[in-house]
Amino acid sequence: FSTTYMIHVLNMTSSQIGYVFLCVFVAGIPGSKLGGMIGLKINPLRSALLCLVVFIINTSLAAWIMTGEESQHLMYLFAAIWGVCLGWLHPTNAALYCTIIPRGQESELMG
Repeated sequence: FSTTYMIHVLNMTSSQIGYVFLCVFVAGIPGSKLGGMIGLKINPLRSALLCLVVFIINTSLAAWIMTGEESQHLMYLFAAIWGVCLGWLHPTNAALYCTIIPRGQESELMG
């Protein structure tokens, strides 16, 4: 969710919003590890698609559940899940890109 939503709908303070972003960044660390494990179990494409499905479900639930100031505390839970998804998605996208590069053209497309 954007900062504007947290300010105007959830009435969060700037320090609370800072903690939400910290939660997202910290949750990205295990998300990166999770993405690597899932990418090895299934291929990077399916891992990226699964991550996006989790991201969409999380965002939809957050929009449906968090409708007022009384649900501020739930923002940290949703932020943690967003962080895991972001940590999962970025390395998975890099791995996916590496798998579609034709042999012999690695330096042309990665440099």
